[in-house]
Amino acid sequence: YTYFWKGELAYRNSQYDSAIYYMENYMRSAVSYGEVNPANARYVLGYSNLKQENYNKALGYFEQITKSVSSSSDNVQQDAFVRSADCYFMDKKFGKASQMYQAVIDQNLSAADYALYQQAIIAGATNKYAEKISLLQSLSQRYPSSALVPDANMEIGNTYMASEDFQKAITPLSNILKAKNAGAYKPQAYLKLGVSYFNLNNNSEALNNFKQLISSYPNS
Repeated sequence: YTYFWKGELAYRNSQYDSAIYYMENYMRSAVSYGEVNPANARYVLGYSNLKQENYNKALGYFEQITKSVSSSSDNVQQDAFVRSADCYFMDKKFGKASQMYQAVIDQNLSAADYALYQQAIIAGATNKYAEKISLLQSLSQRYPSSALVPDANMEIGNTYMASEDFQKAITPLSNILKAKNAGAYKPQAYLKLGVSYFNLNNNSEALNNFKQLISSYPNS
């Protein structure tokens, strides 16, 4: 069991090379006892390689845990399936990634909000900007308590700003300022609102947002 726990501790301390070394050693003569088992070892090996951007290796470990998912899948299997989709996404295999994310959404699994967000990002990566915005807007409607709602609003705002549609960018950016769980995004929201209003020749609102940014976040 020693190699397993050394690998687990190394992973928790972000020492991914060591985590891989110890878990690979454990897998050479794997024994099972409670949490100490090959599935959890593969999970750590998958994550450690994912953190090091070794997406093909990570995918191999995650797919050894499961290649399918359902509501009866345990937490490790569900997360391994989503991380497999992430590996395909990072490898720009968007069709496969999208198919897997959709399976998570269709079965309303715990990561369904994340899967929907990723579907929107794939739409943007394939130049389907209207679909991207529609999917992002649906996230707050389908999963109003999701921690990803501020991310979705910021991405909507960024997408409108990139196409110089500054008027439409104002609502999602303003929604960030109203949200209780969007603290990390609020400095960016003030800045981008200021830029949007400036481009709309509304200098007073632009100045108000820049002033609010400086007074609320002087170190930003």
